[in-house]
Amino acid sequence: METTSKITQKWMLCAFGSFISCFIFLLYLKHNNEAVNFRALRHAMFNMASSPDDSFSPHGNLEISKPARRREDEGDIIRKNSRNKCNIFEGRWIYQSTESPYYEASQCPFLSEQVSCKKNGRPDFDYENWSWEAHDCVIPRFNGRDMLRRLRGKRVIIVGDSLNRNQWESLACLLYSTIPPSRTHLDLSSGYYKVFKAKVNQLRDLLFPMQVPLTGTGTPDAIMHGKSAITHSHMDTSAAPLEYHEFYFCALSDMSDDYNVTVEFYWNPFLVQFDSINAPKVLRLEKLDLSSQHWQGADIMVFNTGHWWVHRGKFKAWDLFEYKGRLVDELKLESAFEVAMRTWANWIDQNVNLTKTTVFFRSISPEHKGQNGCYNKTQPITDMSYLTHFSESLTKIVDRTLSKMKVPVRYLNITKLSQHRVDAHPSVYAKKKGQGLIKRKLNPPQSISDCSHWCLPGMPDTWNRLLYASLLLDHPIDSPSLSHLVS
Repeated sequence: METTSKITQKWMLCAFGSFISCFIFLLYLKHNNEAVNFRALRHAMFNMASSPDDSFSPHGNLEISKPARRREDEGDIIRKNSRNKCNIFEGRWIYQSTESPYYEASQCPFLSEQVSCKKNGRPDFDYENWSWEAHDCVIPRFNGRDMLRRLRGKRVIIVGDSLNRNQWESLACLLYSTIPPSRTHLDLSSGYYKVFKAKVNQLRDLLFPMQVPLTGTGTPDAIMHGKSAITHSHMDTSAAPLEYHEFYFCALSDMSDDYNVTVEFYWNPFLVQFDSINAPKVLRLEKLDLSSQHWQGADIMVFNTGHWWVHRGKFKAWDLFEYKGRLVDELKLESAFEVAMRTWANWIDQNVNLTKTTVFFRSISPEHKGQNGCYNKTQPITDMSYLTHFSESLTKIVDRTLSKMKVPVRYLNITKLSQHRVDAHPSVYAKKKGQGLIKRKLNPPQSISDCSHWCLPGMPDTWNRLLYASLLLDHPIDSPSLSHLVS
């Protein structure tokens, strides 16, 4: 029994040492948010089978070693000329035949039919290989892991029309494709509200029970995990029964991927209240949309409006405006738009906490309508003087409104850089039925072409890359005064 006692003491000391080591290691991880993947180390050490929550995609979510990265992939804006202020929205498109898109559409099964151009039969893919290059700085590639790390525990909302839904789908896919699907949550049940969430890691620090034989002449050569044991002992079967001592060994998981990030989309093409159920259809210019009660508290807000304001004829959405408590139809469009923008701006000024929230307003996404529109276009427009036409007066109202606000709003000015990308629209590949219409020649192809929205992967990925770059410019990772965006 004296031998047994000594062995027991040794194993207890070993268990205690393991526990202390795990505790110190976890403290180290908590204070060092480096993206080091300890899951691979855990598998190598313990030869354990992965649990369902540790599943990984075949696209490299589990990495033991990482290739050297280019400087523009490191998450820093590199200035080409220190004398010039970096304007990431001024630049040119560069074709990069060897550079793959950030994701494959098949990786994101939630992408809508409207933007799934490959799935709908589009035969050309060159539009996926154009990269935006700024004149005065090198813009980093979108880094989904870094974006999630910067947004850890945060909430992003994207509010606006179907073009902002296009941007939400892009951002959701950019993030979804970087982590295992089992670590995500998606709610797509409503056309008015959609949400992507990178969940908390439930296997953050598990203690696995182990039993080791302490008596007899045998030598333990297996360890029990959970309740099932596989033990072999080279011993005299007539010897006394083995005595076991159970202790717990700490299994480390990758705490660097414990994100808890939420990205939400709210469909509201006017930003103000729109009563489309009852007749007449009324646009209430001085009341913000009811979904605004859910906007509060978000850490990043991205808004847009504009397209639905200029629809005419059968596409015009409203019958009357509500202004100063009265229903009116004799109100100039620009005046109505300015009242609505002021209503939105007042809500932002009164409800946004500057120490917590960053607000963006995205400019108009250009349409390519006109002769043949975007049908059969497979290359960008190279004429740098080319301009798409949108109401200049509405654009000036947006500029004027943002300039008068108390809360600073970042302007995602994507109009100019997007207007050359006539090749990146879904065209007839917005829906599967489009190809059928062409084959049966029931309509001229131009008449069914979607030249407003964008294929994914595609143009909105660049918008989100510039959103990411804007956060890098405004919120460098080592800035202590911006801890509301950097965990």
